[in-house]
Amino acid sequence: MTAPFPPPALGPAEGSPPGRVPTLSAAAWVAGALAVVWSLFQIYAGAFALIEPLKLRILHVAFALAVAALHVRAGHEETRVGRFGLFSVVALLIAGGAALHMFLDYNRIVTRIPFVDDVAPLDYVFGLALVALVLEVTRRLLGLALTLVTLAFVAYGFLGPWIPGPLGHRGIPLATFVEANYLTPEGLLGVPVGVSAEVVFYFVLFAAILESSGGGRFFIDLATAAGGWLRGGPAKIAVIASSLFGTINGSAVANVVGTGVFTIPLMKRVGYTPRFAGAVEAVASTGGQIMPPVMGAAAFVMAEMMGVPYLTVVKAAIIPAVLYYVAVFAAVHLVAVRDGLQGISAEEMRVVRQGMWRRAHLIVPLAYLIWQILEGYSPTTAALRAAVVGE
Repeated sequence: MTAPFPPPALGPAEGSPPGRVPTLSAAAWVAGALAVVWSLFQIYAGAFALIEPLKLRILHVAFALAVAALHVRAGHEETRVGRFGLFSVVALLIAGGAALHMFLDYNRIVTRIPFVDDVAPLDYVFGLALVALVLEVTRRLLGLALTLVTLAFVAYGFLGPWIPGPLGHRGIPLATFVEANYLTPEGLLGVPVGVSAEVVFYFVLFAAILESSGGGRFFIDLATAAGGWLRGGPAKIAVIASSLFGTINGSAVANVVGTGVFTIPLMKRVGYTPRFAGAVEAVASTGGQIMPPVMGAAAFVMAEMMGVPYLTVVKAAIIPAVLYYVAVFAAVHLVAVRDGLQGISAEEMRVVRQGMWRRAHLIVPLAYLIWQILEGYSPTTAALRAAVVGE
């Protein structure tokens, strides 16, 4: 699962006088409204309605692109958040236009013979614009490297006839490129997007509800109570907390944000170097992507592509995930022994345990999620029901 978008920009509008009360920008309000509508639509689609896959996927992509476009705006040296600009307006028009075109012309799109019938002019317009928008949002959110790799593969498809040797091929016509990515449940609207729309979104929603209720802090307190008193305790807190946080959120970045702000300063305070503290948190948080029951998006894609129940993937991941964290735990213990580092004080442990017991009820939604999956319910149903319990 991918990381959450950065929070909307707070602060006075540009050019406002000093001392003005911070306000949300107009773009932040629109992004928030779109996020709420998106969540309500997904809940409706997952719990009450049976929506055709192509419609569900195009709406999922359109909402994601619209929210992302309102949250990121590339500046000269930084990313400014929650501001309307030319890019965000164009992105909203493309995302909304592509979804609207798909719905209005849906009968033609689903009854046409793929790669045989002609591609309509509007198909070219919205198909190519949607691909370009995805690439630009990817660049703004994830950097230039992934975008360049994607562009290299796209270029290879078109430039095949001019490539000498065994790597050359006949090339992909533009019509085929548009069909594969926009008019069929392949390419851009393929299995990964389908898994995101039908499964991953609900686990992200569950994790967000549990974290907003204090679940992230509960897992940190639980990890502190379990390992804070040990030699080099703060690093072991980071390992345990990241493994627990990984049970509800399969994103390594979100794991670092959720636990690192507490564990990294604590590790530095007892004597770990800043570089080692950051490395421990990064490695421990990365393991959250393979920690059942909520793993990274790849686990859901794996289950879909192999045609096996998600529970099968969960069972296969348990032993590797445990061994991963045992290895990280052993490494930080050896460093603590080598450097003579101690745990946190008894007074701090007492305060942490008090806070932990006040939040102990937050373990119920996670336990309920695991129980629902073990009972054989679909991941979507299990996540939705657990989200209701967490709320």
